[in-house]
Amino acid sequence: MTNRSDEGSEPPTRSLRATRPRQARAEGLLLESIITHRPLPGIGRVVTFADLGSDVGAATVVLVDEREPSALGFPTQIRVVDDETLKTLSSERELPVLRFLQSEVLDGKITIRLQLSIALPKEDPIPVEGIVATFNDSEPLTAVEPTHVLAF
Repeated sequence: MTNRSDEGSEPPTRSLRATRPRQARAEGLLLESIITHRPLPGIGRVVTFADLGSDVGAATVVLVDEREPSALGFPTQIRVVDDETLKTLSSERELPVLRFLQSEVLDGKITIRLQLSIALPKEDPIPVEGIVATFNDSEPLTAVEPTHVLAF
């Protein structure tokens, strides 16, 4: 017989690179805020990458992601490509590229990490900036903590 003081309590919920629908929606909200310059719901602040430029709303933004693009529900300005397509697109010119890094669900919060890199001809993309945004894992989906922009 075991005597556990934490018996009956649930451990923190944690998943990495999750595919849950709310996580995909949180990723979409973050991308939409960056592209449309609209505030993230919950914190009322626009999220932006300084190195991406202010005219991003008029351009197509490349997002490297292995998931099925039609299932993601991202803004229409997002072109979802795999790594091989990125190599082709950046073979002749410099190209800003977004990529989601390890996302996490922990204790009812969704943490999304988004990286901006510059893809150069015949070189691996160079990380430039990153954004970390945390959302409630409940309805309505809102950002709950200040968004951090990280320089690389």
